[in-house]
Amino acid sequence: MGAWLVAALPDGSRATDEEHLQPRLDAALDSPAGPSRWRVAGTGDGALRVDDALETHLHGVAYAGGVVLVQRPGRYVLLLGVEGGVDVRVDGRLEFARDSGRPGRDAGDIVPLELAAGEHTIVLALRRRMTAPGIDLRARLLDDLLQPPPGAAWMLPGASAVDAQDLAARMATATLDRGMNGTGYEPVLTVEFREGIPAGTPVRVRARLARAAPGAGGEGPLFDVDAGDVPSDGPDAGRLSVMLPHLADTEVEDQDWTLQVDIAGRPLAFAFHPRQAVREATAHATRALAESDPTWLDATSRASVEHVRDRLVAFVAEGDPDVGAQLDEARELADLTAALDQQRDPYVPTGPYSDPGAFRTGAMRRAYLSPADGKPSEFAVYVPPDFSPDRTYPLVVALHGMNGRPLEMVMWLFGHDDPAHGGVWEDRHPIHDLPPLEAIVVAPDGHFNTMYRDVGEEDVMRVVEWAMATYPIDPSRVTITGPSMGGIGAAACALHHPARFAAAEPLCGYHSYFVRGDIDGRTLRPWEKFLAEQRSNVFWAENGMYLPLYVVHGLRDLPEENSGVLIDRYDELHYVLKQEHPDLGHNVWQTTYQDLKGAAWLLPHRRPLHPRAIRFKTPSTRWADDDWVHVRELSSSDGWGEVIARIDPDNVVYVSAHGVAALALDRDSERIDDAAPVSVHVDGRTLAFQAGEPIELHRDGTSWAAGARAHEGLYKHARVTGPIRDVFHDPILFVWGASDPAQARANEEVARAWARVRWGVRVEYPIMSDAEFFAHGEPLANDRALFLVGNARSNRVVRELEGAFPLRVDGEAILVGSQRIETKPSTTPSTTPSTTEGSAGRSQLGAAFIRPNPRRPDRYVVVVEGVGALGTWRSLSLPDMLPDYVVYDEDVGPADGQLTLGAAQVRAGGFFDEDWDVRGPTPRALAGL
Repeated sequence: MGAWLVAALPDGSRATDEEHLQPRLDAALDSPAGPSRWRVAGTGDGALRVDDALETHLHGVAYAGGVVLVQRPGRYVLLLGVEGGVDVRVDGRLEFARDSGRPGRDAGDIVPLELAAGEHTIVLALRRRMTAPGIDLRARLLDDLLQPPPGAAWMLPGASAVDAQDLAARMATATLDRGMNGTGYEPVLTVEFREGIPAGTPVRVRARLARAAPGAGGEGPLFDVDAGDVPSDGPDAGRLSVMLPHLADTEVEDQDWTLQVDIAGRPLAFAFHPRQAVREATAHATRALAESDPTWLDATSRASVEHVRDRLVAFVAEGDPDVGAQLDEARELADLTAALDQQRDPYVPTGPYSDPGAFRTGAMRRAYLSPADGKPSEFAVYVPPDFSPDRTYPLVVALHGMNGRPLEMVMWLFGHDDPAHGGVWEDRHPIHDLPPLEAIVVAPDGHFNTMYRDVGEEDVMRVVEWAMATYPIDPSRVTITGPSMGGIGAAACALHHPARFAAAEPLCGYHSYFVRGDIDGRTLRPWEKFLAEQRSNVFWAENGMYLPLYVVHGLRDLPEENSGVLIDRYDELHYVLKQEHPDLGHNVWQTTYQDLKGAAWLLPHRRPLHPRAIRFKTPSTRWADDDWVHVRELSSSDGWGEVIARIDPDNVVYVSAHGVAALALDRDSERIDDAAPVSVHVDGRTLAFQAGEPIELHRDGTSWAAGARAHEGLYKHARVTGPIRDVFHDPILFVWGASDPAQARANEEVARAWARVRWGVRVEYPIMSDAEFFAHGEPLANDRALFLVGNARSNRVVRELEGAFPLRVDGEAILVGSQRIETKPSTTPSTTPSTTEGSAGRSQLGAAFIRPNPRRPDRYVVVVEGVGALGTWRSLSLPDMLPDYVVYDEDVGPADGQLTLGAAQVRAGGFFDEDWDVRGPTPRALAGL
């Protein structure tokens, strides 16, 4: 439903008789301030911006309407994504009303409808959310299988054939793949109607290729193609993809061209900048990679060459206008390929460190194959020009900010943030003559805007470990810095992994969730408070005993408390801290990094490799280690554990532990004589460990005992602890249930939505149906975490594993341990429009939970399921902060797109206990409601 009739009264008031509104093109809505008329509005892709369609900034109510024709009576669902409040009327009857504003995400509201065969008028009253720039509208009408209803039509009364033709031209989207290959170009033009194509409206497509700047002779086009009409029915309805004539390299290269496209009278132009050097460099690289022997070429070097090649191919395909940058990267690719031709690694030698010249120096773009999705993950490296493998070097880890890029971040660290250009330009135009820095620098991508959490944090630490395995790094001189989002990540990674880093330089970062406007002052569920603490760097500050901080935050970057909370906590702990508060806004990185000032502060710092004393705090055994202290188990799923330990002379160790159920201590060779017994004094108890005996201890009641803690079954430890979003630290295979046709479409869309994680995260998790899972021979004891979407009736993988789960769908209810949570009693739409029918097909009751995979307990399984398709779909309204499990229904709707539940409600939720069992007497008690 990408086209609507829209109207708004000029004085911002509401129509006096909304029950009888009949949207019709050019018909009037009357008000004391003057009439307003219905007009046609359409969108080709995504949300319809109602303000733009009405050419005004809305302060009151806008209306959107039309008429739907359905061929058969029955149950339907209207899926709405509206930025602000909305009322839905069908044939004048109020079917749904929501006053509160929320982000206008697809399917944020689920409106069940009972429709007779025939025509039905639909009118939406739309109210702008105060903090939003306008009103966005997304809508889909689906049948009871959540499929587009067969034979249904969406009509705009009063619209003529001319209006339909104009609307079709505006709703079309077109893309051009220039199709570069080894011998030339095979361009493919694709025209799509992603929001539907106006029925019965011919949409003719023509394409001609001409020089961007025709010569004086006025030569004609290289080709002029009539591509035909976009099909309006059949399997390819609304999509036309046409292979344009082959273009030989000699015909078009080193000239600029324009593909002129006409779609139903609407002209579009696509630039085309083919360059011989670019095509030859990519073709040469492809041949060299195909011939390379993997025994001599490092896997990361191979991924790096492939990444540089693929970037160039993508730039050409999309018509990138920065030809100069393309040619620079083509020259770089040619140099890399020349090394492959000589069977030489273009970056590092594969044998012993013998030839300094074998190491590529300066700033360079690299990539490795991320285990998260098996795709290249970019990072940048700087190697000093006088690099020698006979020396050791400090390592500086530089984390980019929001929307930043690795090579751009290296430029910033060296003081070259160009205020005249954006980040994309800086990334593609790096300065090669950088001032020398006697350090190795790495700049991870962190899968883009992950906030360096979950898969982003894993990316950072993998790049760090790669650098330390590749170059002669002094392990005591690893430091980290970054601005804004990178400042948050710099403090987080250093405090989560304190044994790795010698100093951190977080610039203008935000270090407490409790300062955020969408958290501060709100009532939080117990799990939300705990997860907000876990995401707040200030709660990890105890781990900074050997981590000096250099914090810079501008006086005009409000509230200063974003950095101030971490500064204050460091002061309370008497840890080493340098702080600056220049009279600046958010951008303090230009002055801090100028003339290598920021790097100069980092380089002298060294972390003691054999510390006598340790203070370590963690909310999860995912982060379990600090030098010779290792937390094996925590006492609670929703509490912090902390260990304070000291090694004294004569093999005496003192330990104080809080919230810890089991821990281990290494025999540090510099501090402990391993040939003699070790005496451990822990919380008033003395335990003796003989020479060579592993120092493992655990709580036994209120005291401590020697040895590892015994377990008969599953227990929370290592990297399998929950909560739900902890799964995004690991490689994941998404499996949606296709076994039940009534749920298949919802399951697939929900799986793909969860796999996108959130806006700005770049990761391409594999997604398949349950049928494909078994056809491909995927094991239930999978190497990846399994993210299963759909209940046992629809998803065979869930059915195979469900016997080991404490939550499951049982008819129209969900079982949580021994408790049964029922679908709410049905009510009629006229009394409570937003509630569902009391049957599985209409229920929005669902559950999401995380567990160890019963066939592979060191890997996760996450299940998202409903008693029916709508219950599974409703999981998309769950907020970001989730515990180990949650049971929900339509009342979770207001949390859509939010961090916390806020005014929304869930039926149950909480953490499993340390043995992965449901804790507490009732689900409501578990929810802490």
